[in-house]
Amino acid sequence: MIAATLLLAACLPQTEADSYALDYLTPPEGEAVEVGGMDFLPDGSLIVSTRRGQVWWIENPTAADPADARFHLFCEGLQEGLGLRVVDGEIYVLQRSELSKLVDLDGDKVCDRIETLSQGWGMSGNYHEFAFGLPRDAAGNFYLSCNVGFSSPDWWLG
Repeated sequence: MIAATLLLAACLPQTEADSYALDYLTPPEGEAVEVGGMDFLPDGSLIVSTRRGQVWWIENPTAADPADARFHLFCEGLQEGLGLRVVDGEIYVLQRSELSKLVDLDGDKVCDRIETLSQGWGMSGNYHEFAFGLPRDAAGNFYLSCNVGFSSPDWWLG
């Protein structure tokens, strides 16, 4: 009986409603939010870092009506924020050349200070040197993945 039920379920076509709900949050007009990392604050706000060096604070990101989401520009001027993590309400962003902590001193949803936590992995300036991710282990260590810069060595040319 169980095998027949599983076989029947496997044969039925799936529809979009059978999987995840998909909502579109509309950023402020004229903004291209090219997401590099995201995580939730304890209050449910969504923090999003972008390839363009911005960090957005989005209130009500899971509201029944996506139009109720409110975007606040929290920080800008970073270098390609392609990783983000919230830990105990504190915001960490992985930039191309450093791991930073973004600090809002007065609670106005605007970053007042950027603290460099690590920048020792070296950069040559090559376009392909990106830093990605920001998982964290049980001991509290952050991890990242660095792409390497490269050029076309002579041996590639045949």
